[in-house]
Amino acid sequence: MDDFFKAVSKYPVFLVSVSLGVFIDAWDTRVKPLLTNPLRVAFAIAFFGLAFVGLVFTLRAMLRIS
Repeated sequence: MDDFFKAVSKYPVFLVSVSLGVFIDAWDTRVKPLLTNPLRVAFAIAFFGLAFVGLVFTLRAMLRIS
């Protein structure tokens, strides 16, 4: 039974390492090239801001939070 808990305790570390690896890879290959031009930076900030606002309004409507 002790081996089971040792094995299960490794899953959060695995989850964090995989998530961090995906984030670093996405940053290097997708986001970093977009930040070379100031106009693209402005569009990226606007896009992510509008996506966040849209997500907030959608969740508020779905959960009926006023």
